[in-house]
Formats: sequence, structure tokens, C-alpha cells
Amino acid sequence: WSEPTNIPSGSVALTKKAWQVRMASNPNTNEIILVSSNEDKKAFAAVWNGATESWGSQIELRSDSNYFTDINVAYESQTGRGMVVFSQKTCERYIQYVIWDGSSWGSITPITSYNNACQMTGGSKPPIPDSPVRWARIASDPRSSSNSILMVVLTNGNDVWTSFW
Repeated sequence: WSEPTNIPSGSVALTKKAWQVRMASNPNTNEIILVSSNEDKKAFAAVWNGATESWGSQIELRSDSNYFTDINVAYESQTGRGMVVFSQKTCERYIQYVIWDGSSWGSITPITSYNNACQMTGGSKPPIPDSPVRWARIASDPRSSSNSILMVVLTNGNDVWTSFW
């Protein structure tokens, strides 16, 4: 083991006590994405470059959310692109994702098939359970010919739903 290395102090989520930390390694390169949220309800992602043995490419994912483990990371097996999923406090059923392409972060994008539950009112039944996200997990298909990622979400109402990328 090497000597411990701090993630740069500019990291949004590391100025307070961490509530959760998750990592995923790129199957094609010497790179790792770390995601974390903290007691201030902030979340971020950072990329470890194994060639330079340094952290960089940080992105703030949200500045307000709940305390649950609603943030996760995985890589596409074929392309090696990283994906982070997380919920947003503005509507706790509001799942978003962002892609790391190996050199930069894309735009934070809602997963629209689930997000319209936040705007629905009245007697309409939303397409997902009407309960905030508690846990969000994603996992890569390990086959090298696949870019598939499965997302599983557990809500506070104990409903489970899944989606494929």
C-alpha cells in the first residue's frame, strides 16, 4: 500500500463528514471514478488517473439531497465510459445521470421515463411508485462486447423498480 493521499481540498463533498463513498474501475484503463455524498447533503464525483497517480476532473452532482444511498457509479464494459446516477432533492424521485467519457464530464441529464412522476398531480398514477428514492444501484454487464448497465432503485415506500441503459 502507498502512503494515504487526500483528494484535493476543492472537492465539494470532502469538506464535511462523508455519508457514503462508492468507486468503480474502468475495465479498459487505469482509471477509477469515486462518488461521495456528505452530511451537508452535497455530492460529487472525481476521477483517479492511475498513470499519473492523481485525482482530478471533479464535478458537483447536487448541493441538496437526502441522506440515503442514492448515488452510484459504473462503467460501460465496451466503451469504458463511466456513468453516475443520483437523485435530486427538488423531487426525490428525480433520477439523473452524468457520463464521464474518459476526458470530460457530460451534461447532467434526467432519466425522463421516471421523472414525470414529479410533475404529476391529481388522480393520475405516476409511472413509478409515488415515494422518494432511498437506494440507487447500477451495475455493468461484464461482457466486453456490452455497454449495458442495469439500474435498480428502492424507494422509501419499499417499491423496487429497474431500468436498462
